[in-house]
Amino acid sequence: MNLENQVNLTGRLAKENQLRNYTFNGENRNVLNNTLAIKSRNKDKPSNFINITIWGKTADYIFDNTQKGDKISVYGELTQNVWEDDSGAMHYEVYVNVEEAKIIYSEKYQNNFANQNQAQQKSNPTNQQQEKNDENPF
Repeated sequence: MNLENQVNLTGRLAKENQLRNYTFNGENRNVLNNTLAIKSRNKDKPSNFINITIWGKTADYIFDNTQKGDKISVYGELTQNVWEDDSGAMHYEVYVNVEEAKIIYSEKYQNNFANQNQAQQKSNPTNQQQEKNDENPF
């Protein structure tokens, strides 16, 4: 990544995740689009809303483990789309093309993690035997 074009942001997902599949160079890849709501340091100013695009396995991970309102941190680069509409008006859209994403807080992730642990405990007979031993000290 260009050292002059690096972005680190932390904010809350402003809408539900949108995951789509694209074919790129003959390979199917998922892409997630959302918007981060980022609080201003000045409490009198409104939050900033920044569009983000996440690709591949990272997109799948964020889609599976987050929802609107969850807090994530992203690292990537600013990218700009420019297009002309049918009336000849130019449109500009700036967004962050995310290379790395980290979940800061997600109730959905915590629930997924808890469900996985419960499933592992039920399927692991050693844990079940240990639980029985803990109940009866003799």
